[in-house]
Amino acid sequence: MIRRGETVGVFQLGCPAQRAIQTRLGATGYEDLVASVGLIRPGPIKGNMVDPYAARCRGREPVSYLHLSLEPILKKTYGVVLFEEQAIEIAVAVSGFTPGEPSYSGAPSVRRRPSSVFSATWSRSRRGRQRSRRTRCSGSL
Repeated sequence: MIRRGETVGVFQLGCPAQRAIQTRLGATGYEDLVASVGLIRPGPIKGNMVDPYAARCRGREPVSYLHLSLEPILKKTYGVVLFEEQAIEIAVAVSGFTPGEPSYSGAPSVRRRPSSVFSATWSRSRRGRQRSRRTRCSGSL
């Protein structure tokens, strides 16, 4: 039923965009359904993530990661960032943030936080990126 796009009236799966993506992806499990719901959001659509996800899901395109540390974070979504939680995990893995810190780094946070908090967070992020770059470069030689 779901793979055929026969989901009119089914919560989260009934809109035309969801029906179309279900026929393209051919979901085989719960995680595929969760990812398909995550795909039909403004961020993934505007970020051109739908086609790469569909191609990788179907095996038409190889799954690739910009860095080895991203594989455990993005493996379930075929190397495509779909969820806010993944963005937070990436910030923790790459920038050296603690899990609570990425919320301070976004542009909307700048309006609500004192500039000193943003500056401190940016400085910490920069140090983490430099540390990550050193580790990445030394590990590849």
